[in-house]
Amino acid sequence: MAVSLFKISTILVELLREHNRVSFPGMGAFKTEYKSATLIKNGKSLLPPTKTIEFREEELWNDGLLEARVAAKESIPLDEAKQQIAQLSTDIQTALNEGKRVEFPDFGTLRITADGDYLFEKDDDLNLLPESAGLDELSITPLSEVSTNPITIQNPEPVSGSPVIKPIISTINKEEPEDMEGSKTNRYIIIIVAIILLAAAGFALYMVHDHYRSQSEAALQTTPEDDYPQALVVETTPQQEAVTNTPPPEVKKPVRHGAAKRQYYHVILGAYSDEATAESVMREQKNAGVCDKCEIIHSDGQYKISAYRYKSRREATEMLDGFKRTDVEYLNAWVERF
Repeated sequence: MAVSLFKISTILVELLREHNRVSFPGMGAFKTEYKSATLIKNGKSLLPPTKTIEFREEELWNDGLLEARVAAKESIPLDEAKQQIAQLSTDIQTALNEGKRVEFPDFGTLRITADGDYLFEKDDDLNLLPESAGLDELSITPLSEVSTNPITIQNPEPVSGSPVIKPIISTINKEEPEDMEGSKTNRYIIIIVAIILLAAAGFALYMVHDHYRSQSEAALQTTPEDDYPQALVVETTPQQEAVTNTPPPEVKKPVRHGAAKRQYYHVILGAYSDEATAESVMREQKNAGVCDKCEIIHSDGQYKISAYRYKSRREATEMLDGFKRTDVEYLNAWVERF
């Protein structure tokens, strides 16, 4: 018996508040991205910071987060949780292939587009960012519309027995409704400025963290040419030949087998001197469900198996980290650009 969509939705919301990526076994993965506070309606309303969500069907490696949380919530063995999620995944894919929209209660909607891609639409009321929980859309009153009460200064008159001129200032208009409205408007302005400053500070901290993280990754993975791995290939079968990754003095342009001409960052599972061996290993990886779009790239006299390719090194590195956490077989996989 498959676990219900309602329970799965609740668990996905919990996990995505804790992690930036959660696998949905057999289908892909949900990924989040931070989005700072946004002005809408021609600058008259402010939306609080949030996390956007998208579903990536190409990320099939399983981080195990969903299965472990279901097992803990339902007090069932992990194997049983895996079976229930696998059954639910099959049911969802069947519904999507029939052109139906799958509703995840209080989470969002998943459907297949006309191009055959998965599209996830987040529930409008869902906010995965704990820091902005409870903040609603805030209306902004332009400063030009803020009413002011004039202060009238009467003509100064001399004080008897003293050369000092004593100004007499008239009292401010005491109509309470206008005073209250002006005070309320000022409070709104202060709140808006505070929210914008907090959002800017949070975004700055996020960018600094991301910058140092990228520098650390580059220091660990970048070679003099920024394109060559630093590790040996793991032998997955006795027939597979592990080769070193030392680049030749002259860098030759790699020849792709079925890949686009644009350069990407590839997650390389292994490199082999024999093309037939590389083809055999790639078929094994496909049959094992590791990757459904594996490709072989001929570079530096070696045939390299690329599991995935990305436009940025950071995305490729995140996938590589997932491989290494999932299976020791991929501890010596690396990222390389072609």
